[in-house]
Amino acid sequence: MTAPVNNTSPAGAVNGRLLIVILGSLAAFGPVAIDMYLPSLPEIARSLSASDDSVQRTLVAFFSGFCFGILIYGPLSDRYGRRPVLLSGIILFIFATIACALAQDITMLTAFRFLQAFGGGAASVLARAIIRDRFGQNQAARMLSIMALITSTAPLLAPSIGGQILLWFDWRAIFIFQSLFGVACLAAVLWRIPESHPSVQRRVTRFSDAFLAYGRILKSRIALGYGLGAAAAFGAMFAYITGTPFVYIEYFNVPPQYFGLLFGCNILSIMSANFTNSRLVPKYGVKRMARIGVLIHMSGALSLLIVGLTGYGGLPAIVISLLFSVGSIGFLSANCVSRLMALFPANAGAAASVFGALQFGCGALASQAVSALNDGTPWAMCVVIGVLGPCSAIAMFGLARKDN
Repeated sequence: MTAPVNNTSPAGAVNGRLLIVILGSLAAFGPVAIDMYLPSLPEIARSLSASDDSVQRTLVAFFSGFCFGILIYGPLSDRYGRRPVLLSGIILFIFATIACALAQDITMLTAFRFLQAFGGGAASVLARAIIRDRFGQNQAARMLSIMALITSTAPLLAPSIGGQILLWFDWRAIFIFQSLFGVACLAAVLWRIPESHPSVQRRVTRFSDAFLAYGRILKSRIALGYGLGAAAAFGAMFAYITGTPFVYIEYFNVPPQYFGLLFGCNILSIMSANFTNSRLVPKYGVKRMARIGVLIHMSGALSLLIVGLTGYGGLPAIVISLLFSVGSIGFLSANCVSRLMALFPANAGAAASVFGALQFGCGALASQAVSALNDGTPWAMCVVIGVLGPCSAIAMFGLARKDN
């Protein structure tokens, strides 16, 4: 596709298109593990004799595990290399996913979902770090947008696949399918992803220094601005993920088999934004495109807040508002993480970890808020997203305003 910046890296021998496809699949661990089982949440509640709130907390456990895992994997990969850390995380994901399929109560399922996410976090954060190893800032943002187009097919297809599995099998079969996805990705990494972080760079990074990089990153107002700006938007997306199965299926009586169609509308909006960003970011740069993205996100979030408070427009108004608030992720993610890693090139893994941890940490809080405020109507989801929209803009235009 484009010549890599790091020509001495072993990853330079990998075909660019194939690399992006594999890394896009790795980055899809989160969407596959989350979105595929969304249509099964009501069935899991019935099967395990659990409340809706306790089933929703399995999502919170997943977000928390992903966040915690991301914080561990990034610095470890800066010190010991991307490949061994990546392989270890995928193996843990596979075994934990099988354990989810065998869970006998909601407590076991919640615990295994945490471990599943802890393992899957390696794939998500290190896919981004590998891109940064190979490309410069603007080109990395372009490659991340292209990778996100591939990744976006997972949340586009996953709910529909999950719904179709439920037509023939019970909810446990969804986790079996996810474990097979993990096995396929493990084989792809073993086959085609060599080490991208040269040993000469790893030798100058002490184990303790790898984690101390977090302090330097978190002291940077600009880094926090990009990280929190994107994290608030991701929190809104996770509030949407947590709320829509019950809002669509339970409140608006959308059949589970058609849930994926409505869910897919938002994924298509993310894909469209990623495609647009990949074309425009080489010309306008990551900073301008990120700011455009946060304005789109805030407009959609405030619109959804009005719908939630007034009930005006019903399901169509909710779906349309979500197209903007969720779709803006296509502008925010690639640009914000690319800028954040560019600010700390010697600690790209740690920077990617901070970005991912902020995302899923905010996601866990937003998901918990939707669960705690749930009153059986769309109100909780709409209010949580409506609050996070302005928070994203405040972070971007406040903390990161001096990044000119």
